[in-house]
Amino acid sequence: MTDNLKKNITWNTVGSIAYLACQWLTTVAVVRLSSDFNYAGDLSLAMTISNLFVPIGLYKIRSFQVSDLSCEYSSGEYIGFRLITIVLGFVFVLPYAFFTCQQSSLLPVYFYCIYKSIEVMVDVFHGIDQKAGNMIYCGISMLLRGILSLLAFCAGMHVSHSLVLSIVLMIAVSLPVMVVDVRWASNFDAIVPSFRFKAMSELFYKCLPATVGVFCCAAVTSVSRQELAAALGASMLGVYSSVCSPAAIVQAGAANAYAPLLGAFASASESEDKKAFNTMLVKVILGALVLCILILFACFICGDYLLGLLFGDQIHQYSFLLYGAVISSLITAFIGFFSDLTIVKRKMVGNLVGNLVALIVVVPLSSLMIHLFGPNGTSIAISLAYFVGCVAMLPCIIRNNAVEIR
Repeated sequence: MTDNLKKNITWNTVGSIAYLACQWLTTVAVVRLSSDFNYAGDLSLAMTISNLFVPIGLYKIRSFQVSDLSCEYSSGEYIGFRLITIVLGFVFVLPYAFFTCQQSSLLPVYFYCIYKSIEVMVDVFHGIDQKAGNMIYCGISMLLRGILSLLAFCAGMHVSHSLVLSIVLMIAVSLPVMVVDVRWASNFDAIVPSFRFKAMSELFYKCLPATVGVFCCAAVTSVSRQELAAALGASMLGVYSSVCSPAAIVQAGAANAYAPLLGAFASASESEDKKAFNTMLVKVILGALVLCILILFACFICGDYLLGLLFGDQIHQYSFLLYGAVISSLITAFIGFFSDLTIVKRKMVGNLVGNLVALIVVVPLSSLMIHLFGPNGTSIAISLAYFVGCVAMLPCIIRNNAVEIR
């Protein structure tokens, strides 16, 4: 592994974990800085609705962009397509929120989606940085946006006790960082948006299966958690979600740790260097297993204490849920990694099939596992479903490379 790649992985991992931790601390701050749970509920709703907006905005283009080594499409065309998908995201989300949310919750939802649109737009500039082999900028950007957004939100809530104003302040501090991202990306390529019809239509159809796959992948967790609420009550779902929240940061951090390697996987695939491709694949898998063991050991040593510190003494009796949550979070990161590899190899249908299989498996499995193992059954069902999904994708990833696998 080259020094530059090590720096890219380090900065990208540090930046992404810091950004996600700041996003999570926002949900803690809204409870601490408001007089009741209404603002916390509105913010949670806004985040939930934004989870519908973000996949449409991203349209799974980043993995396609950084693995486009032959420059089939220009950076300007990727930027232009990203602007189109952001508009499409708003076209879907705005009426959806209008018809499904209470009137009092609409402004926080709309402004939070605007905030997330900055994150989605910045992602395409980070793709340009990554393709140029410089992800240090990406890490610095995420670190700055995370810290500034958290500070702005806390200041807004402390001074005004207005959720809408606090989110507006998050937008205000994120825009200058995006301007810096544009400046950095312009060092590597032209960043003038292009809307060439042929390129836009091809990107739409090529990445559509992977985008549908993302929805299927996200639905696996939703289905299992909804089954938990139906079987054991909303309060148990709240407990499970609270215990799992630190594990979710681990998952996202693991997912972002492999992102700098996608370019190397693309190079190995395009040059038909089977040995390099399989060596990297094995190293990532072994690295994830070692990471899982270390995190489980850390949970055993101090997990109970940290959960109590965050959520109070009443959470101690449920700290055993953390172990299953860590395992399911890392397997979730794995299916994300495998999904990205199918995009690198342009096996879009394989991406869709793997995630769809996981969704089909989790539907009957959730009810059975929760019946047998209680709330831990949710983590077991998610882990098994995603594992089956990974196995379904594996032939697409190793096809034409099987000779080298021992």
